[in-house]
Amino acid sequence: MGNKISTPPECEFNGSSNYCAVGPCIFDIHGHASNSTSPTDIWLLHLAKGTTYNSTPNSRVFLKIWISSDSFKNAKKIMTLDDDTIEDIIITSLALDYETKIYRDIIKPLIDQNICPHFIKFMGVGRDCSFDSMVDMLNTSNSSLGEIDNRKALYRNVKCLISGCDNRPSINVSDDDPQLKGKEFGQDLSLSMDDASTHIKFNMIANELIKPGTVTLNTYMNSEYVFLGNSDTINSKLFTVLFQSIAACYAMSLSKMVHNDLHIGNIYVEPFDKKDVHYLYNNELFTYETDVIVKLFDFDRSFVTSLGNNPLLTWYCDYSQCNKYIENLDVIKLMGGVYIKSNQMKGPGKHLDLILDICSSTTKGKNILKKTWDFSNHLLYNGSILLPKHYKMFNNTFDIMKRCSELADIQNIPDFVDESPPGTFICNPSMFVGEIRSHKNKSQTPCKPGKVRDPDTKRCRSPKKSQTPCKPGKVRDPDTKRCRSPKKSPTPCKPGKVRDPDTKRCRSPTPVNKQVPKRSVDIPKRNLRPRVKKK
Repeated sequence: MGNKISTPPECEFNGSSNYCAVGPCIFDIHGHASNSTSPTDIWLLHLAKGTTYNSTPNSRVFLKIWISSDSFKNAKKIMTLDDDTIEDIIITSLALDYETKIYRDIIKPLIDQNICPHFIKFMGVGRDCSFDSMVDMLNTSNSSLGEIDNRKALYRNVKCLISGCDNRPSINVSDDDPQLKGKEFGQDLSLSMDDASTHIKFNMIANELIKPGTVTLNTYMNSEYVFLGNSDTINSKLFTVLFQSIAACYAMSLSKMVHNDLHIGNIYVEPFDKKDVHYLYNNELFTYETDVIVKLFDFDRSFVTSLGNNPLLTWYCDYSQCNKYIENLDVIKLMGGVYIKSNQMKGPGKHLDLILDICSSTTKGKNILKKTWDFSNHLLYNGSILLPKHYKMFNNTFDIMKRCSELADIQNIPDFVDESPPGTFICNPSMFVGEIRSHKNKSQTPCKPGKVRDPDTKRCRSPKKSQTPCKPGKVRDPDTKRCRSPKKSPTPCKPGKVRDPDTKRCRSPTPVNKQVPKRSVDIPKRNLRPRVKKK
């Protein structure tokens, strides 16, 4: 049993902290049981009073734990596994490592830089944590088990994680618990306690813990206010939730990231203190009042261009989960989930037509979506994955988000150039050039590459081109502003010749006695009589 502690310096955490050493900061652990063959174990940590994250008090952490791929370097020497099983386990472990990078390199900057709040917050990692360090975490002051039982429980769950046994018990359940009587876990592995303690290592992601009252979008859609009464008219409140979800899709798309598995079961809808929120997305300001906040999670099947291929997706490309960036794949999959759920709740009707209208502006595109969604939400069309040519028939992520904002009665100001309200979430394409850039001046959105801000209109425009110097031997015409050959100086006339002021040509001078005086007003004009034709 551990001892109660005051908060030591090592209980001050940030995104770079090593959660393998979190043991001294834990007051209690609540483990989740699993009714599937999940390769991860879930522990909810109740931290000691005074524990902080980025200098802010933090009392709870969600740990997602899996066995490190390095644990299987000499797997055949310590357990009974065939080559294919070992390869599958390693690929799954590497995919979870890939998810860690997504949280660290993509999700964390999106939240920290006030770009998009609609993700579960990343709080740190643990890499290659030893078996003993995990036992130390379990030996908390409020643990219901002693050290020996904690070690046995961890050993049991390790065998479950490797062998994929169903109905894995919570880490809090002792092997002597009556509910486990007669059950065996991973006996075919032939993995001893000593070998597990020596060779098995653990990786983990530490995330924020959701608030009480949080539900998935799937559960949220079961609530009575999604549809207006008994009609098939969708309540604007659902479109507010969809707007937030698609805002996350837009931020991911600008990060060159595809979630690949975004459905209504892995989107949380969390209670939120009612207030006005502001988004400056694609240089358009959106403002509305909300009492919920959407948060996305579960990125083990995601793909990010800058991180390279996700090893797990080699096997899932047939289900539209590929190592390929498709800008609007996530939002189409999300809206497909809403379409299917709405169909289950109300059957065919104008609500389904509305969802199709939101996602495509062409009849052909709507027909493809309807056939795809009526079959499943795996984005399969005629039994095959949707192709890039199909996605081009669908609206892009921002346009779908904007359409949902209209249906949610969200105030929208296009081409917004004034000072942004405090706390505005800013997500513009110019902030995603090679990496996620912070917006130093939140009151004014940076112009796109190749554009400058006009000092008078305050809007972005193409820069005025500076005049290119004329080629040698050419001059710029002051009237046309174009380059031309310079006007040649007149060649002097030959002796005895003069230059005519009108024709500019050289000619003989006019003799003085032959010069015709110019008519002036005091010289009367000769009266001309019409000639009479002789008969």
